[in-house]
Amino acid sequence: MEENTIYRVHIALSSSLDGETTNNNYIGEYRIKNGLHTIVYTDRTGNMITKVGIEASGESMLIHRVGAFEGDMFFDPESDTSICYGTLSLKHEFRLHTAHYELTERSDGLLLQVEYTITDRSDEPGIHGFQEITITKIGETLP
Repeated sequence: MEENTIYRVHIALSSSLDGETTNNNYIGEYRIKNGLHTIVYTDRTGNMITKVGIEASGESMLIHRVGAFEGDMFFDPESDTSICYGTLSLKHEFRLHTAHYELTERSDGLLLQVEYTITDRSDEPGIHGFQEITITKIGETLP
């Protein structure tokens, strides 16, 4: 895909938390500029709306959510990060450990894979997660 061109894309998100898998599909926008891949879409779950932005490079990925669900998740295999995640009026801080992160460019889009563990800083083992995000170009470029 061409650098600094905005594409209309299909976003297939497969997410697993402690073995429970969910699959969701979205329509959004995608652009690559200076090696940074940016994906934006709107998640409409029931009557709740969350705007989602993803910025991914070969080294790390940031998922930013604003709306019904809010928070940033920064996936970097080189370090653990602190995340604050909230839904409606509840907010909680967690530690995010990225076990594996991979970005694969394809001729028709992008594949992002991340495996991680979220803990609440207690002695509990935490929640094991895996996400696969497939970005596929649809139609023509956007103005």
